[in-house]
Amino acid sequence: MDVIETEGIKVPNALIVSGLTHTEVDEEIYEFLKQFGSIDRVVKVSEKNSEFYGKAFVEYASGAAMEAFEKGLPIDKLCESDKRVVFHIEARAKVYSNEKGTDLTKTFLTDLQNIAKLSGRSFEHLLHDELSRITGLIKEQSGTGVLQVSVVRSAETASSPVSPDATLTDSGTDGQNLSLDPSNLTSRPPEKALPTQVGSVTSFFPYADDLNPPEVQRVVVEHIVKSSDFSSQIHAPAKLRPFSGKSPCPNFEVDYETWRSSIECHLADPSVSSAQLVRRIVDSLLPPAATVVKSLGPHANPKAFIDLLDSAYATVEDGDELFAQFLNVNQNSGEKPSNYLQRLQTFLNRIVKIKTIAPQDSDKQLLKQFCRGCWNNVLINNLQLEKRKDNPPTFPEFLLLLRVEEDKQTAKQTG
Repeated sequence: MDVIETEGIKVPNALIVSGLTHTEVDEEIYEFLKQFGSIDRVVKVSEKNSEFYGKAFVEYASGAAMEAFEKGLPIDKLCESDKRVVFHIEARAKVYSNEKGTDLTKTFLTDLQNIAKLSGRSFEHLLHDELSRITGLIKEQSGTGVLQVSVVRSAETASSPVSPDATLTDSGTDGQNLSLDPSNLTSRPPEKALPTQVGSVTSFFPYADDLNPPEVQRVVVEHIVKSSDFSSQIHAPAKLRPFSGKSPCPNFEVDYETWRSSIECHLADPSVSSAQLVRRIVDSLLPPAATVVKSLGPHANPKAFIDLLDSAYATVEDGDELFAQFLNVNQNSGEKPSNYLQRLQTFLNRIVKIKTIAPQDSDKQLLKQFCRGCWNNVLINNLQLEKRKDNPPTFPEFLLLLRVEEDKQTAKQTG
């Protein structure tokens, strides 16, 4: 437990002193602090698991002594008897209240969110109910000072990214939207309180500054932003880059293979519906490619769009002929074995794509052709690649093996 709570330290009246030597030298700093007021007690922290371990709380008998330090803290005091020692003096009141207030608020909001999930009610509705209960409890104790928190029902749906300064919206179970505007979290005198508007619920809170300091307001706003449904907009896939099918490819456009790869990513995204994907495809196409798919209409399946565009713009290659070309790809003069492997892999991907070779056989074919076309027999023997044809490495493993071996051979030549 926090030493402040266990020792019952009066935080507004206390200073924290660090840099202590735990010898008679420390009496010098205590004598210095006595000049500003009567010291009620000194609490030295010896618990190793405490954040204040090795420090001491100097608690004054009254808060009047703290006024002398109000604008000067934190300060460093050089020890006169031992110039190697520097005492550091700071206050804890504001930091402690902010930390505790923030921790309590986070715990309260987490519990309230769990209740909302279990009950099926909107988090904002539950939050408003709890704030209303707090209002009633505080009104029983005092009627001075108010804080107006306006929770406004709105028919509009937010469509832009949310910032902490923006109105926060979450759909309730009744189909209406509940907006929480942080700009309404301001203190107002009772006689100047704004009248309740149509469609709004207004609550009044005594002791506004104590109940809702800026730190607590910030936590509430951040919590609502994180728990809203806007994450689906934030994580939405990026728009497809434009493609027209013109040759040569104009600036700010992509070729068909690049555009087609982007489509694969959108197809693999379960959050994108067929209608959304069709819309993105149509929006990305420019004439003449847009004219090719114009006859399909907006209600066609995405696959129909892709098949039609494949037939018009995809590279047409004979699988057997392409495989024969692959078997004749050899290492070029001066080409590193790792670069040769990458060139083979790119060629092989085209063959696998048109289903001439099964994907599970691609690693075996890659190793065979590498051993056939690579001129660096020393590297092949060192890695014993001929013996691994029945159990070939994957392309990433193979590439790493080659790069490591290349580095070894380069080191021997330059060493």
